Amino acid sequence: MLVSSISIFTIGSQLINYYNYRNGIKPTDLRVFHMICGFISPKSIGINDQILVHRLCNITKLLMKVSSLLVSMIVALGTFYILTAFTM
Repeated sequence: MLVSSISIFTIGSQLINYYNYRNGIKPTDLRVFHMICGFISPKSIGINDQILVHRLCNITKLLMKVSSLLVSMIVALGTFYILTAFTM
């Protein structure tokens, strides 16, 4: 039941994004990432506090490093799992 609920939620989200894309509606939830990349200014999305901008950029930087580490660990564990499965 949990898997089907998550699948319905995922498919529903994709349908909403596709509908917005087809009708030319720009996604507003990605503005924070555009601000972090430097494409738009923080003031254009309503962030006027310089400390908040630095904190947000530092958190994003940390999360990117952690996700990179997790991907490396998953690849290593997957390789180990496959090797142990073939040797048995």
